[in-house]
Amino acid sequence: MRTFIQDLRYGLRMLLKRPVFSLVAVITLALGIGANLTIFSFVDTMFRRPLPVREPYQLVTAGLGRDGGFAYPAYTYFRDHNKSFAALAAHYSTAPLDLATPDGDSPMLNGAVVSANYFSMLGVNASLGRFFSPDEDTVPDRGRVAVIIHVS
Repeated sequence: MRTFIQDLRYGLRMLLKRPVFSLVAVITLALGIGANLTIFSFVDTMFRRPLPVREPYQLVTAGLGRDGGFAYPAYTYFRDHNKSFAALAAHYSTAPLDLATPDGDSPMLNGAVVSANYFSMLGVNASLGRFFSPDEDTVPDRGRVAVIIHVS
């Protein structure tokens, strides 16, 4: 322990003798630690944590066809004749959407088009209001319904 204290004093004396080198070393260490923390936080959030849904490791995504997905009639056929999966749901990402608010503000939101059973398949519950009902999925463009989520 005595040798460690002597080495620590010697190291501090050397750092105080060369303040520019000490400053560069501290800044380099701070940037390296900050970059590692940022990268780990991103990787942890995107890849390591399971999705906040029921049985996240049993989810599978499939996309076939010319543009990377099924046509809706093919999806409904697969959904109705499915014998392999517990449930099938459709999801199509779209461009940002405009939301008109009562005060005249129009923020841009990220949106997606999903089938009526999307949220029930994921096992999530609405904290306010409701999700889609099955009959809203039968006639295209009959009644446009939206689900707004808040991510904290």
